[in-house]
Amino acid sequence: MTPAPEPAADAACRRRLDHWLATGATPRAPEVTPLAALPLEGVLRALGRTKYIFRIFFVKLIVTLPIVLLGLRLFGMIGAIGGHTLAETAIRIAMLARVRRELEASWRDVLPWRQLGIIAAASLLACFPAVAIARWSASRPHPFLALCLAGAAYAVVYLGALAVYPGEGNAAARIKRIMLGHRPELAS
Repeated sequence: MTPAPEPAADAACRRRLDHWLATGATPRAPEVTPLAALPLEGVLRALGRTKYIFRIFFVKLIVTLPIVLLGLRLFGMIGAIGGHTLAETAIRIAMLARVRRELEASWRDVLPWRQLGIIAAASLLACFPAVAIARWSASRPHPFLALCLAGAAYAVVYLGALAVYPGEGNAAARIKRIMLGHRPELAS
């Protein structure tokens, strides 16, 4: 059994929640870097660059700690999250640069930038109806249905944006090609 919250803390939380619902201004954390999904550490290990991995993670510790503390002091929890995101992005870019050099690849060849740009644009476009539905439902007593509706709207707009992108084949083939990449050697 959990203890009941303190009345003053409960009232403060209720006031903040009421403000967020009334104004539609909800706290937002910065987006987490998409570079975190790249298997950079695994590639560096496979190349035998474990000393580099140790050094870069030590630098990450040294860089992250002051940035997070400064962000926390200046902007609260959002600042701490933003500081961590900034440090993580800087370290991941350094690791990507090292992998690029190790593989002797150009920046153009290291990632499918065009496909990533198309996916990012479709994602951004799909956010508009989802955010509109979320703001509309913020004052409703039961937001679960609106949450499901916002998710469905996001999926429809996202896949629709990918489907209308010019290219050969039907809509499903274009979506598959954009998300998975075009590999002629696997087409047969």
